[in-house]
Amino acid sequence: MLEKLGQEKNYLSSIIFVMVLVGYPIFSGITIALGIESNALSIMYRLIVLTAAIALLLKSCLRYRLKINLGIFIGSSFLFYYVARMFLEWIFNSAGVKIDWLDFWSFLILVCLVPALPYAWGENIPNSSFTPFAIIVLGIIGLVFNFYFIFRVGDSSLGDQLFSGRVESERLNPIAYGHLGVSTVLMSLWMILLKKNINILAIFGFFFGILGVAASGSRGPILSLMVCTVLIFLKLKLRVTKFTVMFFVIFLIASLTFGFFMDFDDIYIFNRIEISMFEDETRARFFADAYHAFLENIFIGVGYPFESYPHNIVLEAFMSSGVVGGVLMVFSLSIGVISSFKVLKDQNFSWVSLLFIQYLLFSMVSSSIYYSNILWMLLVCVLTVSVNKHFRK
Repeated sequence: MLEKLGQEKNYLSSIIFVMVLVGYPIFSGITIALGIESNALSIMYRLIVLTAAIALLLKSCLRYRLKINLGIFIGSSFLFYYVARMFLEWIFNSAGVKIDWLDFWSFLILVCLVPALPYAWGENIPNSSFTPFAIIVLGIIGLVFNFYFIFRVGDSSLGDQLFSGRVESERLNPIAYGHLGVSTVLMSLWMILLKKNINILAIFGFFFGILGVAASGSRGPILSLMVCTVLIFLKLKLRVTKFTVMFFVIFLIASLTFGFFMDFDDIYIFNRIEISMFEDETRARFFADAYHAFLENIFIGVGYPFESYPHNIVLEAFMSSGVVGGVLMVFSLSIGVISSFKVLKDQNFSWVSLLFIQYLLFSMVSSSIYYSNILWMLLVCVLTVSVNKHFRK
């Protein structure tokens, strides 16, 4: 069935998918290695992805018929309303320095929207065997590459770099590094537990991914990893007794490990978790500012009245585009979650659901609407797979 859809031969969509998901950290590592301080390589990476996505989009428009269904229509409704709302904001309020509009439009349209559009065609869904394998390989490369060069240019020891701070550079923030680790771990667990394919690559992917999450010093990636790991174990359909025993064994091991490492005061990520999982005065202030901004214009929002973003795309939707945009955002993400649970039952494409849930949680604690390019791509993918009977079979 997949051969009829061209899934066995069409690797361009898989390559674009992997480049969007884990390609940027590798390019950021290259800039560190070469000592390049400008955005030249980053722009080059974005242009490569954009050019490939446009080529795939044009090919799809000419060769295949797009089947618009209710799920995709509702799922994309917020983004189209948001673009229209921000376009009016740009025209009538561009004099007020609320936001860098060049940065806004280039990311929203060229980085988020265009690379996501080709996946509305079922024929472009990434190859189910090649894509997870490529994510693990490039995930390991990205994790090791960035860590090595950040360690090399820093003054700290290996232990200090790995545990006592946050692995970051001017090209790659620690949260993105942490989610690179989460993606690598999830694809490794998917391969080992769900596909029953225990191999050295998946084992290394799990190991380096966990180290990446720890080295990032970020709480959001740990939350995503915990939730998606639970979903993987639920999909194993273990009996209640077996599941309970396994859960308590894992909980006991995790508790003992946590207690052991807490004896070392310099492990940054454990200190952050011990102090508070998400109680953060700065984050609370962002939430409060966004809420008060929403109250200024409940119906259509106020655009972007301050430089910082609220670290939650639902709250940001209400703030920037009012109750209409906020409700559409809630509907869009709800359809995505429902679709992801449908796809989670599929043996070959459940990894798409895991990645979507991971980046949905990411967008709730650390991201912004016009920077969530990975989330929008995964939303389109999970909607397309969920309504396509060929994949479900």
